Amino acid sequence: MGRLEEGEQPQDVSRAKAALESLRQRTEQRRYLVTQPTPVDTPAEVRQLVQELQVHQIELEMQYEELLLAQMEAEKSRAQYIDLYEFAPIGYCTIAANGQLQQLNLRASQLLGAPRQQLLGRRLVLFVEMSSREPFVEFLQRLLSTGHRQTLTLPMRRVDNILFYARLEGMATSADLSELCCRLALFDVTEQYQAQQALTISEKRFRTLFELSEDGMLLLRDNRFVDCNDSVLRLLQLPDRKALLGQHASAFSPEKQPNGLRSYSLANQYWEETLLRGSLQFEWCRLRANGEPFWEEVLLTSIPEEVGSALVHASWRDITDRKLAEAERATQQQRLADAVLNAQEVEKRRIAESLHNGLGQSLYAAKLHLDHIQVGDDQVSQQVKAKIEQLLSSAIKQARTLSHQLVPTTLEDFGLEAAMRDICQICSSPALQLCCHVQTLPTSIPKNLQIAVYRMAQELTNNIVKHAQATQASLHLREEHGYLILQARDNGQGFDAQQPSFDGLGLSAIRDRVRLLNGTLNVESGAEQGTDITVFLPLVPGKLAAAPFPG
Repeated sequence: MGRLEEGEQPQDVSRAKAALESLRQRTEQRRYLVTQPTPVDTPAEVRQLVQELQVHQIELEMQYEELLLAQMEAEKSRAQYIDLYEFAPIGYCTIAANGQLQQLNLRASQLLGAPRQQLLGRRLVLFVEMSSREPFVEFLQRLLSTGHRQTLTLPMRRVDNILFYARLEGMATSADLSELCCRLALFDVTEQYQAQQALTISEKRFRTLFELSEDGMLLLRDNRFVDCNDSVLRLLQLPDRKALLGQHASAFSPEKQPNGLRSYSLANQYWEETLLRGSLQFEWCRLRANGEPFWEEVLLTSIPEEVGSALVHASWRDITDRKLAEAERATQQQRLADAVLNAQEVEKRRIAESLHNGLGQSLYAAKLHLDHIQVGDDQVSQQVKAKIEQLLSSAIKQARTLSHQLVPTTLEDFGLEAAMRDICQICSSPALQLCCHVQTLPTSIPKNLQIAVYRMAQELTNNIVKHAQATQASLHLREEHGYLILQARDNGQGFDAQQPSFDGLGLSAIRDRVRLLNGTLNVESGAEQGTDITVFLPLVPGKLAAAPFPG
């Protein structure tokens, strides 16, 4: 028995086999009739008529066979059509002009939730949600009046009252020559509709947050503004969005940020970092429309997109008041640091004066009085006098040295550069060559800052002399980007800068001074590799922070 072709039904195959068997029988009968001779005494006219009838019969039989084969093909096509119609994953139905269901396939009956027999004759509008029945009626009217294909998406309810969303596509056609009907395709689009609704709600929430946020909200593509809310316009004091949209992210910014970098280049750098990291937070100096500068905290967030250029969401928050408060706090801290340093210097000056005017004068007077002591030629007395004079001279020298260290007269009389060179000259020796390099310094360095730099240079030099065991060392002092930079280098034995004990090498006092002055201290050293200590001190500690780097 042969394999059923796609779309064939068993009864169709049976009918086809029966028809073929009938054809075989008729063919045999025809062959028998044709081969039967007519009687000898049959007139010639009769024999000719019989032959003509036989030929005509054969022609009729052949035509019948052709019709039968055509009928079989038609039955096969009909079976395939029925198979496609009935078992298609799409609901198909035919409704009359009055909306009654005349025909529907299995999927349509499944969508409506009832057997086909119960649905035939019912009006399809009864399955449409009440709020959408009027649009459905208009949809049918358009189908019947225009004759063109129409589409409609609406909510429907099954027989068991379960809600689903369907997309209807249909055209009007004539069931016969007199009556119009509509052929409809029903697609279940519940999942797509729900996903679209969720997306719509999400977009609405985002738009609400975007528009009503007190912070400035913006969207950027290719690092250019494509949308913004009213808060951004208020921050920049712009009348409308036209002045901002399409501009580069560095628009309404000074040419350079306070850290010295060009705003355009820095904005491009932050854009690339955002795309790489997903988000980035930093501080930025921007200008209002009237040129007034203000500080903002910027948060960039990359929004993934399947196609097209990247989209980035930006939020701006005005932090000018906070920056001013920080600057005021830094100023207050600087005033406190100045007061502490002033108090230290006053105390050192008092001690120095006491040493010079008290102890130093007394020692010097004692030495003068020794010169008036009458001694004989006694060798021991001469030795005692010499020893006393030696001790007194040493004490006087130490008192002068201590007084000089406590009160830097060179700094007060000749300035910071001369004082730095004086330190190197005093501390140089045959065993240690100490060089001093001072570049051109600003003329308006605050007095307390000069004293602090001088004290740090003294301490760093003492560390080199006492601990480094170096043969060569140098002190460098320069101004760069608003900072005084003091650097001490040596080729000594070095130490492990990661060990907490290294602060005991005289750096603790320096670290405290640097902290009071809002500066930074960098130490690079290693065993047998020498030491490099760099101090960064802002010339104006109370100034707004000048480095809006990513947070």
